[in-house]
Amino acid sequence: MSRQSSIFKSSSAANTPSSVRHQRNNDPFPLLDLKEIVVCLESCSFTCSEELLMKPTQQYMLTLFSQIADTFLNINDLKLYNIMNRLEDDQSTFNESLNIIGLQKIIYRFLNECGIDDFNIMDIVKPDPIRVRRILSCIVNFARFREEHKFIIEKFNKLNRDILGEYEKLVQVNLNLKDKINSIKSNIMQNNLDKLNQLNSDLEAELKNLKKTQESLTLQHDNYKTEKKNLLKNYENNSYLLLENEKQLNNLKNYVIEKPDIVAKINCDLNNSIETNSKILENLEKKSRNLSITIDSFNFLQQDFKNFNKNLEDIQIEISKKNQTNSKLVKYKEIIEEKKINLNNLNRNFEQLNRKLKNNNEKIEKLKLQSTEKQKNFNKNIENLHKEYTTLLTERNLDEQNLINKKNTISSYENKIDDLNFKFDEELKEINLEISKLNNHIRLYLNEMNKKF
Repeated sequence: MSRQSSIFKSSSAANTPSSVRHQRNNDPFPLLDLKEIVVCLESCSFTCSEELLMKPTQQYMLTLFSQIADTFLNINDLKLYNIMNRLEDDQSTFNESLNIIGLQKIIYRFLNECGIDDFNIMDIVKPDPIRVRRILSCIVNFARFREEHKFIIEKFNKLNRDILGEYEKLVQVNLNLKDKINSIKSNIMQNNLDKLNQLNSDLEAELKNLKKTQESLTLQHDNYKTEKKNLLKNYENNSYLLLENEKQLNNLKNYVIEKPDIVAKINCDLNNSIETNSKILENLEKKSRNLSITIDSFNFLQQDFKNFNKNLEDIQIEISKKNQTNSKLVKYKEIIEEKKINLNNLNRNFEQLNRKLKNNNEKIEKLKLQSTEKQKNFNKNIENLHKEYTTLLTERNLDEQNLINKKNTISSYENKIDDLNFKFDEELKEINLEISKLNNHIRLYLNEMNKKF
């Protein structure tokens, strides 16, 4: 669990008599004396004493820099171990050396941003008191700067939380939309398939009935043809017999005049035979007409059957297209699954960021509580130091030149503070720019996801 640093205002520190007023030409911060450094670091809950700073050891520097990394950079020993784990597979022999190297790289980047660009591994392994004093002066200066701008930092953290919350809402909306799209697609495909299957079944049943009807009509038509041939043959035979009988009648008229009754009877029989044959002929003609009507009906049904066959072929082509569409849909589903996996990975990354952000928020809350208490103690110390300073001024009767020098020093500090404020504003602009880029990336990703689904 990282500790919250206690921060000091540079305006108060400038009036502290224990501050050393000279600095290196290349350092943008004042070089403090050991007593002031000890007070500041102890207020930050760091392990520190004048004896440790006058004779620093490797173990002490490791402990101190680990505390600094934990407090200001939120990198504890476990995170440092995980970082080095990615650099080296075999940690059994070089574990301690790798931890030192990893810590040196982290502190180097931190101090480089604060104004020290020559921090190296020897400052941990074989620390020099003068360099340790310079490095810790830089860290104390950063702590003061951090306290002065803590409200802006909190504002930025709040903005970051709002952005993450908005992103989570958009991700949830995207997931809901994808679920709705998938549900609608599945319903449409299922309904279309059900309709096609039902239509196909109905057409197959109707086709079977038509085939049966066709077979029945074909058989009936053949029977009609056979019966018609037989009736025509009988009609021809009867007509022939009638003609023969008429010839015989004409031949017999000369011989049967003496018996007219017999002739009349024969004539009556022949007339009856003609009437019978006429009725048979009428029946045959009627059956022929009915058969023609049946043949026309059959031709009409045959044409309908051809149309049904054509529709069936069209339906089979449509089913083939639907099958191709289903295969494409399967491919699209595979692509969607891959996108879901990528999205889950992004969600896990954002969950990790949320956990880190939550830890930072907890630390900030603890910072507020600790800083309030420590600020009270610090104000008391400042009051005592002011009293001591006033007493020293009275006792030593400092001349006007010393006051001018102090004013110049204060002016120099104020200029440095202005420079630091300017740098902070620049960094804040860069941070806002990064946030804007992140928002643009998120919008672009959501637009791409919406286009794909």
